[in-house]
Amino acid sequence: LDRGVDLVTPVVTPLTYEGLIDELVGIQNSQVKLDAELVETGDGDPGEEKKGGGGEAKAAPAAARPSKVPLPLNSNNELYKDIRDRNVSALGNILQSRTKSIQSAYDDFRSNKTASTAEMHAFIKQIPELKALYKSLHQHINVAAMIKKTTDSNAFRKRWHMERGMLEGEMHMEEIEEQIYSEEPAVEVLKLLCLQSLCAGGIRAKHFDSLRRDFLQTYGYEYMLVLAALERIGMLKRKDVFLDTGSSLWTTIRRAFGLINDDQDVMNPRDMTYVTSGYAPLSARLVQYAVKPGWTECQDALERVPGPTVQLRQSTSPTELETCMAHFRAGEERSRRPPRPVNGKKPVLMVFYIGGVTFMEIAALRHLSRSPGFPYSILIVTTKVLNGKTMLASMESGGAGAGAA
Repeated sequence: LDRGVDLVTPVVTPLTYEGLIDELVGIQNSQVKLDAELVETGDGDPGEEKKGGGGEAKAAPAAARPSKVPLPLNSNNELYKDIRDRNVSALGNILQSRTKSIQSAYDDFRSNKTASTAEMHAFIKQIPELKALYKSLHQHINVAAMIKKTTDSNAFRKRWHMERGMLEGEMHMEEIEEQIYSEEPAVEVLKLLCLQSLCAGGIRAKHFDSLRRDFLQTYGYEYMLVLAALERIGMLKRKDVFLDTGSSLWTTIRRAFGLINDDQDVMNPRDMTYVTSGYAPLSARLVQYAVKPGWTECQDALERVPGPTVQLRQSTSPTELETCMAHFRAGEERSRRPPRPVNGKKPVLMVFYIGGVTFMEIAALRHLSRSPGFPYSILIVTTKVLNGKTMLASMESGGAGAGAA
């Protein structure tokens, strides 16, 4: 999958735990740098907290204590592995349940006055693991609380409703103008401009020209090259009135692939749309449709997706690409029946992203991979992990030549 196939998803705000950490703070090399008080949580002993320790870090000289501390975010941490793809609305219940479970283990042992030597030895062996888990819980509770302050704010909720409206074809020109006049961060305004343009098939000429002028006057003319780069790759488009048909290509794509779904249960999601509480990333939906019903069964919808599409079957002897594409266009390359699991394990499906993948798309594909009805275990390979900010920042730093991928 080329990044140009789905330029919409990177500028949509994710609602998964990992996606929001990356969006609000930024994840680099599988770690995030946070304020020391969020990460340093003492020795992880629930018993000390009951005695009034509060789980706080031991006092250190202010001069010797760094203001930012790295927090690793990878699959080695079982807690993070479990919660990283969860919708933030579900985090509270999960973290609370885990905390009660650990506290209960300590309380049960302390209340057992007749514990045998074997039972005491068994519990002592668990203490290092329980302390590590309790410390990790405190860290992620602190991070989740930080994120919740943002997601509960009126500004965040207003932005989510704006994005959702744009995805469904609404125009929000006045709101974008208000963002510019309020001098909101330039990258956040650019994301809204791009989302509005992509979903509406462009911005009408009179609005486009005025928004462009106001943006440059507010944030500086150094952004001229960034705007030119966005226009060149199709993320910003000036639409003349006589070319306005009243509907956009995005509307057709959205309906054909069922990208909007309001029937959400964030605790037990049935569809990948939970990653934004209603929107499924187009690229992830394309992977789902490649398996069932198969791309050959939805060619009309695929023709509206940017860039060429081809489905071919691996064979022992090489086949020319043009020959494969001709078979695909003619509908002769039929989807094969999905393979059955071997020894209880699904076969692996490799999904390549050229130009970068977002944490939102990763979460959606992991959900698809875990689904009982999906016949493959998905392995994602990409040139880089990005979000809307980093994608636009690369254009800002590289000028008109950036972001061509």
